[in-house]
Amino acid sequence: MKGSLLNPRRSIAVLLLGTTFILNAVGGTLKPLDVTDSPSSGHSAGLTATITLLNGTTRTIKLDGVGCSVSICSRVFITGKDQRNSDTRIWLDTLSAIKEITGNRALFVLSDGTAQQLSLLPDFRVIYVANQNGGTARIDLSKIKSLDVLPPTR
Repeated sequence: MKGSLLNPRRSIAVLLLGTTFILNAVGGTLKPLDVTDSPSSGHSAGLTATITLLNGTTRTIKLDGVGCSVSICSRVFITGKDQRNSDTRIWLDTLSAIKEITGNRALFVLSDGTAQQLSLLPDFRVIYVANQNGGTARIDLSKIKSLDVLPPTR
């Protein structure tokens, strides 16, 4: 049975290779989409905004990025699905407000006055805000009534 398929070493090697292949395939889908946000995009990060929570409480925040509950996916844009079910990217530095937020949809108002209703994608349902300790805190968009971008300070 020296060359048998039931050789324990051969079986372990096959299992390890199979497991490695599966972990690499699954791990690839869990990586953040665009967290580095190339400076060549020409868009800025770090907006200051006022958020109104569902209970009416307001807070002024520094928006650090947008992502899922695990990580920031972008510091400069948010992506959603439009009425035609096409991916639509909205640059955060063109954003004036996010209103009419529900569990899976929101109205995005741009600084030029246009507005667009988008379905929220799982990778873009959480905003990351800078906290006082230099880290970030997560706030699910479904917990926010509205977000209003404040004009930049000079």
